[in-house]
Amino acid sequence: MAFFELPEAPFPAPFDTPGRPVVPVDVEIRGERGQIVFRIDTGADLTTISAADAHELFGEPYLEPDFASGRARVATIGVGGSAAHFVEYADLWIVTDDDLELALHLPILIAESDPNEPVHFWEHREGAQRTPSLLGLDVLRYFEFRLRYGDDPAVMLLA
Repeated sequence: MAFFELPEAPFPAPFDTPGRPVVPVDVEIRGERGQIVFRIDTGADLTTISAADAHELFGEPYLEPDFASGRARVATIGVGGSAAHFVEYADLWIVTDDDLELALHLPILIAESDPNEPVHFWEHREGAQRTPSLLGLDVLRYFEFRLRYGDDPAVMLLA
């Protein structure tokens, strides 16, 4: 007998398919600006852009071998395993639920593309979970953070 039941997919916004909280953030790196939907991860020290989201933001140049040349590289280890990233400064714009726009300029991690992966590695495959971009504590520490589940679900970031 289960103590709780998870709601059936699709989960209502602002939660992703596994039911985890997400928030849209405008991101600008190297003059390229776009919106990325980040999964909120209170266990991540640094904000991380996934390879799929980096490809969508930068396009084909992201897949070129010298895209990250000269950048600081780091290896991360977490619950999901280890991964290679490079460090890039980014501007992030977040509109809070109390209608304030907060602009942050900080270093974030970008997942390195894997040259052994097929070109369309970022496409969703049937039954596969796309690796999310993660909004970490380096950004969350600027906010009061609230979650509300139930009939009126919400992810709230308050300045």
